Amino acid sequence: MRQGDQYIEAGQPRLAYQKAVEAKFLTEQTTVSEDLARQATEQMVRAQEQTAKDLFNQRVTLETVVSHEVYGLLLELSKGDDIMSRGLQNTLKTHYDLPPDNLKARMETAREQFKNQHAKWFPPKREVGEIFRDCAECPEMVVVPSGSFTMGSPNSEDGRDDDESPRHRVRIEYPLAVGVYEVTFSEWEACVDAGGCGGYVPGDGGWGRGNRPVIKVSWEDAQSYVRWLSAKTGHRYGLLSESEWEYVARAGTETPFHFGTTISTDQPNYNGNYTYGTGGRGLHRGKTLPVGSLRANAWGVHDLHGNVWEWVQDCYNDSYVGAPADGSAWESGNCDSRVLRGGSWDFFPWILRSAYRFGFTSGDRYYYIGFRVIRRF
Repeated sequence: MRQGDQYIEAGQPRLAYQKAVEAKFLTEQTTVSEDLARQATEQMVRAQEQTAKDLFNQRVTLETVVSHEVYGLLLELSKGDDIMSRGLQNTLKTHYDLPPDNLKARMETAREQFKNQHAKWFPPKREVGEIFRDCAECPEMVVVPSGSFTMGSPNSEDGRDDDESPRHRVRIEYPLAVGVYEVTFSEWEACVDAGGCGGYVPGDGGWGRGNRPVIKVSWEDAQSYVRWLSAKTGHRYGLLSESEWEYVARAGTETPFHFGTTISTDQPNYNGNYTYGTGGRGLHRGKTLPVGSLRANAWGVHDLHGNVWEWVQDCYNDSYVGAPADGSAWESGNCDSRVLRGGSWDFFPWILRSAYRFGFTSGDRYYYIGFRVIRRF
């Protein structure tokens, strides 16, 4: 193992980034001088060493932690900043006894080697609206904007239930990407073929597999899929929290559905024998549709209303009293029941509303239940 690999592979230098940035801020707020730059850089080293102590409980030595590769990271932070670069040069010469000749070239080489060896820490920047896959058999994802919204429904909304209140503001202040579609049979089977998802092969009701949403999957099944997907890609996949789900479903709207105040079976897939608002009767297809068969919302996400219910991460609570306001999942309450959102092909139109929520036993599998994934950056 190369010097520093334990620290690098554990993924912990991100905490050192913060210390480095703090030190950089210190230099910017004081008189520009070589001595201050050197002091700030030494402060970074001390903070880095202390972070290692705290994180590893003395399980690795400081000699392991302080490495050329970690300095590659700090060099990347200092790029384009003469004060930081000069301070780092001084520290490199002091700590590593590197000769002054060609030091700048050596620093550039260290930076590039670090980025090449740890490319996952320098992923391409994703833009809002960008669609991507992390692998050929991975779900297609779309980057959605951060922002805030009012969660829940007003008392005047037709079909509302008491557990949709009190209405409250939620802020989603972090970048995220969500599945353009619900997870499909093909995507599920890729997990099974790779030895994941407990080897479970759900039935399809005779409707077909491929790009239809996977059905008859429990909340626990969905967890096994996102664990496999995260391990395969090296990225943080999971189920959406309940507030993330409603935020994405609304896509900036406050109406019962992202397309307005009423509904027809030309929009989502549901039981069209029943009506909502001023809408009329429509089709009852009696089965799922291939994902993406009907129109997406303003953020490019399909089938949030109807087709299949979607598991989210949260435990069920019968009101929003005490609910998180930061987009995180509510992991307390009745955790034997997890929340389902969105309604399905066999349910009434008012159940497809953005605000509607339903608690369901986490181990149950039915023909109208599937899920969607999120990736947090």
